Amino acid sequence: MKKILIIAASVLILVIGALVVAFLVLGRAPATAGPGASANPFGTGGLQSQQASTTPTATTVIRTRGGDTLSIPDITTGHPAITEQSGTYYYVTQNANGDEMNQDFGILYGTDSSIAVGLLAEPLGASRLHAETALRKLLQLPDSQICALNVTVMVPPSVSDVYAGTNVGLSFCPNAVTLP
Repeated sequence: MKKILIIAASVLILVIGALVVAFLVLGRAPATAGPGASANPFGTGGLQSQQASTTPTATTVIRTRGGDTLSIPDITTGHPAITEQSGTYYYVTQNANGDEMNQDFGILYGTDSSIAVGLLAEPLGASRLHAETALRKLLQLPDSQICALNVTVMVPPSVSDVYAGTNVGLSFCPNAVTLP
């Protein structure tokens, strides 16, 4: 429990820092939900679920760093949220009970169009690849559009002192840090 609190606090601190930068660069861009039924993009079996849905899902508008908007599935339904002055943030890799669906990474989505990925286990390269797979499934966007989003990939000091405090990026985006 103590480890989970430390990890959650580390990720939250990193996310808030990323959100401050995003707020200064992009300003607030509230998400809007579209028509349709919402669905958990991970399915009901956690991150490894390969469940496909043919029913329409609710959508959310997300802003790129350049100010363009993209439509993504509603990734907020059924996930715990915290509300701050800058917006609401959803732990999209946690179920409604607050349990992580995968132990090597966590993803937080903010209604200010920010996405924070926390790599929570070594080897970091493998954790990042797992997180990227989940992110692709969540967002349903091509890599080039994901790279245009405000995504921060961080490592808590409790996992690696070497990479702590550094945005290591997504491996398929420019300027990503090579991880072991």
